[in-house]
Amino acid sequence: RSETTYALIAPEDQMIKDQIVVRKGGFLGMNSKLFLAQKLDRSKFNRFNMKTQKSFEIGAAEDDFTIVSSHDMDSFELKSEGEKTTLTIKDESLFWETTKYLVIAID
Repeated sequence: RSETTYALIAPEDQMIKDQIVVRKGGFLGMNSKLFLAQKLDRSKFNRFNMKTQKSFEIGAAEDDFTIVSSHDMDSFELKSEGEKTTLTIKDESLFWETTKYLVIAID
């Protein structure tokens, strides 16, 4: 089993432009949600080893970003300090079980 994982933390509008995420649902754009695109371009992502990369710095307050990829809520924690949030993985097997991609869109 590969220990390689991929992460992208970037502004939402750039991710939409790069076709990493798409907005779906809602009415006239209101209450729409972000989803991962069907096909992801790995060249847009940073590569990590799931065994050694335990935390990710997010350059935004907790209310100003969306974790688009699907990860078990019990497998990580978020800690905010002003305009910076750190995502710390508590259980890497559980965190990376659903997807090998971590995608965080900054509003």
